[in-house]
Amino acid sequence: SLFTVAARAFLQNPKREFFYPKRVVPYDLPRLKSNVLKRGSAIIFIKFTKPNLVPDVLWGQLYKASRAVSSTLDRHGFKTLRKAVWSDEDKNHVLIFEIENMNLPPIKRHLGPPVFEAEDSKRFLTKHLNSESTLSGPTVEGDRWVVYTQRRYLDPVDLLEDKLKDGGRGIGVPEDLTEAMKDSREILVNMEVSAFYSSNPKFAEFLTDFITGRPRWLESTY
Repeated sequence: SLFTVAARAFLQNPKREFFYPKRVVPYDLPRLKSNVLKRGSAIIFIKFTKPNLVPDVLWGQLYKASRAVSSTLDRHGFKTLRKAVWSDEDKNHVLIFEIENMNLPPIKRHLGPPVFEAEDSKRFLTKHLNSESTLSGPTVEGDRWVVYTQRRYLDPVDLLEDKLKDGGRGIGVPEDLTEAMKDSREILVNMEVSAFYSSNPKFAEFLTDFITGRPRWLESTY
C-alpha cells in the first residue's frame, strides 16, 4: 500500500515533505497540452455546479457518481485507466476520467453462454439470430456461443450525454447530484478544459498533480 511505501521511504530518508508536501506548480497551457496529447489517451471532465450539500455528504456522493460513470464507460467498451474527483466544496465540481481512446470500432464481440446450457443457449440464439444489430454469428468458439454485434455508442461523449440526460439516475448517480448533473453539466475532453483550468488555480494544481501521477514526496526521496 501507499502508506507502507511512504513509511519505508521516510525511515530511509526523513524529510519535512512527507508531512508538508510542496505546493504543486501548475503547468502552463502549452505544457499541459503537450502532456495531455503525448499520452494518446483521452481525459474526460464532467463539470457541474451547486448540489448544495455539506462537504461531508458531498464527497461521498461525488465518489459514488464517479464509480457509476466509470462503470458505464467500461461496460460500453471505453476502458477507464484512472479516475479522480475535484471540488471547491462550493459551486464547482468535476469528475475526471482518463480512458484509453476516444473512438471504438462499430463491431464488438459478445460472449454468450456455454453450449451445454440449453435454456440459456436458446435465449441467446433467439435474441441474436435475427437481430438487426448482429453483424456476424452467432457461432461457437471453444465451448461458448459468441456473436459479433454493432455498438450503439462509438464516442464516449455521446454515451455520457445520453446516460446523463436524466442526471444519471439510470446509471446509479446519487439522487442528491442528479438535478445538478442534469441542469448544469458540461462534458469536456482534453484541452476543452483550458478555460476552467486557467480561471481556477486550485483546479489547475489538482489536474497537474493528476497528470504527474505520483506522490509528491517521491521525487525528493529517490
